[in-house]
Amino acid sequence: MEFSKAKVFVAQSSGTGADESGRTSIEDFEPTPGRLYVIDIIGGPSRIRVFDERGRSLPGPSLPPISAVDQLVPVGRGDVLFYISTYLEPSAWYRVDAATGNSTRTALFETSPTKFNDAEVVRSFAISKDGTRVPLNIIRRKGARLDGTNPVLLTGYGGYGISLKPSFAGSQTRVWLDQGGVSATANLRGGGEYGEEWHQQGNLTRKQYVFDDIIACAQYLVDQKYSSPAHLAISGGAMADC
Repeated sequence: MEFSKAKVFVAQSSGTGADESGRTSIEDFEPTPGRLYVIDIIGGPSRIRVFDERGRSLPGPSLPPISAVDQLVPVGRGDVLFYISTYLEPSAWYRVDAATGNSTRTALFETSPTKFNDAEVVRSFAISKDGTRVPLNIIRRKGARLDGTNPVLLTGYGGYGISLKPSFAGSQTRVWLDQGGVSATANLRGGGEYGEEWHQQGNLTRKQYVFDDIIACAQYLVDQKYSSPAHLAISGGAMADC
């Protein structure tokens, strides 16, 4: 498999939970002859698990560390197609060979004149007011100076169980990076990134947790010298009942 040459990091600083495997939520599954394929969402990114007809775990396809899988389509004798998205490369369909567990990109893939070969994604975790770890996905140019002067646009939502999954950043982010900016996406409570419990923790009378989470993410970006209060902006949306 060939994915973008752009680098991906999972930060190992305080407030970072590099292993999120214990906080998964099943998003979808697809039975095929002799196999069961399961898509898990883990704080925003996805993984695919594979089981045989007796429920025994089998090796799953290799995915980029920060990517989203949105569909599973059975084809052939137990093979499946899956649609994968990343921040730095256009989406594509891959095919899993049931016999070997290997996956290859098909001829069904998107292209874009926008390239991110000079960019990287850092997945970090901010600590919210009540101690909850909040995922934060940071897109920056390789070699970006962490001196507190970078313009940072922090995006979040946190409602209706809607998950902000990895998706191709596109031309607007490309222009932002070219102007010295850093882009960050927070997976706030109220969304579905860790399943229904994560949603419930940020809805109705618990909505304050969503605001605490986005504030914690902004503070993390300041503490880690990505930016400063004078150079940081927040973008998001809101609903009356979420």
